[in-house]
Order: sequence, then C-alpha cells, then structure tokens
Amino acid sequence: MMFVIFRNNSEERIINTDQINTIFRDEDQKEPYFRVEYFGGGFNFHSMEWNGFFRGTPTLSDVWLALRYFERLQEKGLGE
Repeated sequence: MMFVIFRNNSEERIINTDQINTIFRDEDQKEPYFRVEYFGGGFNFHSMEWNGFFRGTPTLSDVWLALRYFERLQEKGLGE
C-alpha cells in the first residue's frame, strides 16, 4: 500500500494507489492536467509527491513514470 499526494493549483489529495482505477489526461484543460479516478471519487492534478519526493507531470507518461519511481523508492525503503 502506498499513499501519494496529488496536487493542483488550489488543493491536494492523499490517495491510496491501490484504490486507483484509472488516470487520464483532462483534455478540457489548457495546461497539462490529469484526472485520477479512484474508489471514493476523482481529482484533477498536475503534480505528485510521495514522502518528500516531488514530481511534476507534464505528460501522461510522466505520471506513470512517477508512480513507478515512487514504488521503487518504497521497495528500497527510501523516504520512510
């Protein structure tokens, strides 16, 4: 189980990655914005943080790479 902070310009939300159903680009936004759908709702975001490790997400590929990076750090015991 891993909790990641998803952020936008006005708020942030802590989401358990085990409860994420999908992540996609929000085409209605001018700047790169993404939407995470999870058990309990949805949230628009542009960056992510896990245990002090911050990642901006200019592309959808960056979102997935950031999640994988956080998972690897967690596996190594970093950020605890």
